[in-house]
Amino acid sequence: MRSSRQRYATRNSGGSEHPKQRLEERQRDSHGIRGQLTLSQLQAKQRQAGNAPTASTTPPTEGSKAASLLMQALALATCACALFTPYFAQAQNECGGVPGTLVNGSFEQPLLSSNVPPAVQTFGQPPTQVRIYTENNVPGWETTAPNNLIELWQSGFNGVDSFDGGQHAEVNASQFGAFFQDLQTDGGTELFWHFAHRGRNGVDTMEVMIGPVNGPLTSQGIFQTGPANWIVYSGRYNVPLGQTVTRFQFESIATSNGSQGSGNFVDDLRIVPNCDYGEAPASFPVLRSNNGAAHLARSNAFLGALIDTEVDGLPSNAESD
Repeated sequence: MRSSRQRYATRNSGGSEHPKQRLEERQRDSHGIRGQLTLSQLQAKQRQAGNAPTASTTPPTEGSKAASLLMQALALATCACALFTPYFAQAQNECGGVPGTLVNGSFEQPLLSSNVPPAVQTFGQPPTQVRIYTENNVPGWETTAPNNLIELWQSGFNGVDSFDGGQHAEVNASQFGAFFQDLQTDGGTELFWHFAHRGRNGVDTMEVMIGPVNGPLTSQGIFQTGPANWIVYSGRYNVPLGQTVTRFQFESIATSNGSQGSGNFVDDLRIVPNCDYGEAPASFPVLRSNNGAAHLARSNAFLGALIDTEVDGLPSNAESD
């Protein structure tokens, strides 16, 4: 007599399906994976049935998975940009037009090629001239010289090219004195000062003085420069708490030949907030002139890994701050 196991094997090998086997295959049918059909075979059968799979029914490949992850990352980045847009807008404005910026720092006004306003004295012929004005006709600037005169040069006069723009000034118009401006400032902030200096006939000497309007002014240094080239000098000034108006003064100390009326060329005078600018490729707004993102230097705000203060942004690969 055959055992029950042998009877089961005979029935199974004779081609009739076992009930359990039929159940499993029906379950596989419901998932579209009957037997051992390959993907191409399955797609062929579906085409024959008139319901070829769409992209959404195609099993994901490694490439499609990566693309999906990338799209998710971009969506998150977009949300992050929207979230931080108010911060970057504030950062761009914080160093763009705050108190502490000199007026007419490169002495481009009044325009010497125009006869308005009238000058007290004029030397040379167009297109290169020197003109002497009363201080009220030179925007932004006042002078300590008793005669209140300010002398402006067009670039190229006597072979002296301006450092910035098309005009520069000579502090010694006819007397020793100083140019100055009084600016609104915020106590507790740090300001960056900068100017270009050049001697006229030899080595001339200037001093930068900063402090409250009623004094005392504090020396930021004495600077001596010869006639061959412009030299840029710069430094930082910490505005004391409660000092809401600050005087920035650029004073003639000596000329190479002792003359009161010739010496100490100056140009590109700046007083700007000491800012931490971001560094990014040039395709982004980075420079101060492009309203690049920046913030006033303080210990609890960063654009990058650390705070490194500068007068302007630096286009780069953003490897550091």
